Amino acid sequence: MNYRKEIKSISNSLIDLVLLFHGPYRVGYSITKEKRTNLQRYLILKLIERNKKMNITSISKCLDIKKNTLSELINRMVNDKLLYRKISDNDRRKVYFSLTKFGKENIEEFEKNYENKLTGFIDKMKKEEAKELIELFKQMINLSKKINKIMERK
Repeated sequence: MNYRKEIKSISNSLIDLVLLFHGPYRVGYSITKEKRTNLQRYLILKLIERNKKMNITSISKCLDIKKNTLSELINRMVNDKLLYRKISDNDRRKVYFSLTKFGKENIEEFEKNYENKLTGFIDKMKKEEAKELIELFKQMINLSKKINKIMERK
């Protein structure tokens, strides 16, 4: 079956959905107001948390961010005490990044704020609509996991 027409019609709506949670209503203030953690910083922190330590190249590939742009961002995150920079013992050319305690706290705070924001949206809905939306989110998450598995095999 050809899904092109359906995909074309929903693609802009999907972008609107993303912007709903990351646009003017975005969340993500860290522990201190001067150390704001936005979505991009959060994604970097979360990626490193899941992988324990990563280098610029691997982060760049995962998040599709140019290395020079990512390097500037990572340097600011190191200066903001969100990340540690560790030079490899085996190869001094290799630099890895891992989370600081403050970086871990920022992840927790961002997720708490995000959960509160999402709860705020859902609380304004009718009970049946809220249940439906939560079920749709679960389905989307399950489908994205399946798609990831398919893409990993390629």
